[in-house]
Amino acid sequence: MKTNTRNLSSNFFNFRLFLEGLKRLRVIGLATAILALTVSAVIPIVALLESLGHAQVHTNHVETPIVCIPMPFVIILAPFFLFALFSFLQKRKESDFFHAIPYTRTCVYVSFVAAALAFVWAIQITCALTAGILWRMVPGATFALPRFIAYVLVCLLASAMLSGFMMLALTVSGTPGSCMLLFVLFAGFTRVVMAIFLGSLESIDLLPTRDMWENSYFSPFWFLPLNVFNFIVYGDSDNPLLYSLPNILYSVAVTLALYALAGVVYKIRKSEMAGSPAPGRISQTVFRVMFTLIPALLIPLFLISGDDDFSLHFVVLVIVLLVYFLYELVTTKRAINMIKAIPSLAFVAAGCIVFFFAYHCYETVILYQKTEADDIKSVTIEAPGLGYGTYQSYLLYELEISAPSILDTVADQLEYSQDCEKFGDRVDDYWNRTLVTLHLKNGRTLRREIIFSNENNAQIMDLLREVDSVRETLYRLPSIREIQDGEFRMHLLNDEVDYVGLHHFSIADIMTVFREEYESLTQEQKDQVMAPTFREDDWYESKSEMVLHLCGEMNGVHYNSEYVIIPEMPRTRAYVMACWAETAYNTYSCGDSEFGGSSSFLMGELIGKLEDDAFADIHQTVTVDLEMTAVGAGENGRSYSDRSISLKSEDLYKLLHLLKDRDFTSIEDKDLRDPANLVFTEESYVLRLTVEDEEQKYHRLYLDVSGLFELSDEDMEALFDILGIKNPMG
Repeated sequence: MKTNTRNLSSNFFNFRLFLEGLKRLRVIGLATAILALTVSAVIPIVALLESLGHAQVHTNHVETPIVCIPMPFVIILAPFFLFALFSFLQKRKESDFFHAIPYTRTCVYVSFVAAALAFVWAIQITCALTAGILWRMVPGATFALPRFIAYVLVCLLASAMLSGFMMLALTVSGTPGSCMLLFVLFAGFTRVVMAIFLGSLESIDLLPTRDMWENSYFSPFWFLPLNVFNFIVYGDSDNPLLYSLPNILYSVAVTLALYALAGVVYKIRKSEMAGSPAPGRISQTVFRVMFTLIPALLIPLFLISGDDDFSLHFVVLVIVLLVYFLYELVTTKRAINMIKAIPSLAFVAAGCIVFFFAYHCYETVILYQKTEADDIKSVTIEAPGLGYGTYQSYLLYELEISAPSILDTVADQLEYSQDCEKFGDRVDDYWNRTLVTLHLKNGRTLRREIIFSNENNAQIMDLLREVDSVRETLYRLPSIREIQDGEFRMHLLNDEVDYVGLHHFSIADIMTVFREEYESLTQEQKDQVMAPTFREDDWYESKSEMVLHLCGEMNGVHYNSEYVIIPEMPRTRAYVMACWAETAYNTYSCGDSEFGGSSSFLMGELIGKLEDDAFADIHQTVTVDLEMTAVGAGENGRSYSDRSISLKSEDLYKLLHLLKDRDFTSIEDKDLRDPANLVFTEESYVLRLTVEDEEQKYHRLYLDVSGLFELSDEDMEALFDILGIKNPMG
């Protein structure tokens, strides 16, 4: 490497060293960049090419991880950039050279670390820009730009964080093998140990361990690189920590601490350490014990969980010994050192004993800490008697309740739950638990999974409804900004269920109609609307009911709620039917050709085909796939469906003329925001008709008609007479 004496005064950062670092990374960097950019570009280009073959553009929301798929995998490769750049630390000649050059160690360290991170970040940012621009070019494809930008920034931080563990491993190791082992150890030790400890706490049913996974700084959920991959698998609905400010600040602090510690170790590191296992015998012992302790902790975990399978314990013990001695052999490359390492196995055993003791101390506090009602200032209760994960349940859990009757009930049930666990009593309601947060007068906060019977839940719900603020919360509807998607669900008479997605329509318009009618209802009627939320057992038995399902996000938490659209809400019910009719496809195809347009136009097209003499000459019989549903704004909506009805061509001709000559209004011609158009009668019908040429001379002949038909009783009789079946509506 060329040096320049004019730059020797730089004690912290040198641009020429920075460029030298980039040059040394060109092989791994360019290979990663080509692969990542190719993947980033190929997927949106394929989506773009597919969209060119469709005349109709459909809106398609692309999830954030899909927009730039290679981003997380660059995170995995990021530590190897530092490994490639600082590989001289594991090579005697290169190590001596880099320690002998006239630049300060701090300058070399900062310049090379900056080069590695700059290369990685440049690849990730370029991939993000490429994917973002190309996805914007795909017709109908949308993604949340602010969330995507936040995701990219999180991935940049995750790359730096994971690379920091590699940098620390590089500075304290002398061989590539020991470096990789220490990298895994530093990155995973605290997370794995905490995961095993939280797994042991799963045996305490009173403890809400699912919250501890999210609230513990040392849990895997707070390890940002792992959190990014968790986001890919489960999405952000089960990943509330990915964008949380505490997690971001925590990750920044850990990353800075890693690079600072690695910098200090690098500065004091001896140049002749290359080829040596570790800085010293003590540190080597510490690393070996830490690495072995991870599988060893499975033994106390099995004992805590009640697993008394001796053969399994023996297998784990053998694995522990193999890990212990192989680690020593890989890092020191001397078989004699395995014998010398035998005495320090006592530290592994001591770690298991401390783990077992810590668990029982924790369990004793949880089960024997007595809490009286007078000690409690207030409580927050998660969904007592409410559907789990509903909008109301999350609203309620944000309210601190201090009603004495509720505090007494919570204190009694907490003591009852502790006794059940202490004595191993599995009562009938043992698994019927409610998460309660107790805010004590001394400032402490306890979170417990308390046994609540159905009677307890009903009792608390009655008490809660007596509190004005709570009652207002229980009957509040989500605001427009809190709704992301949803659907209407209709129970038809033939026990079929049909669904209509809200993303096809204006959720604001739908909620305006729904909210206006909901606010005008009596308290008893509102209870009927909220029946799914309040877990009323008989709400789903009425097959004529319509249900509105909403999902969204409030304060970073995702909810799913259902509301019954009762007969006293005619405008909303009419809106449901209008949306249902509108979502049916108005398409007509003959052979390979397709036409679009109003239902009236499509019927006219098919009638023209039937009037063609060539059609009549080809065959006399066609197969009709018929589904006709009678709908209404009241509770008398009925449905009937029959399939594979054989009709002569002249009967099909009569059928189409009967429908075409009647007062027909296609739903696409209606303005659904006009209340005057949201009127349905029991004589309004939606007809879906599919016609197929049995001999396939016309390949396939489809007619799918969706609209509103005002048919008189005579018309209905004529319709079913043509079809040759009994009128089911009679």
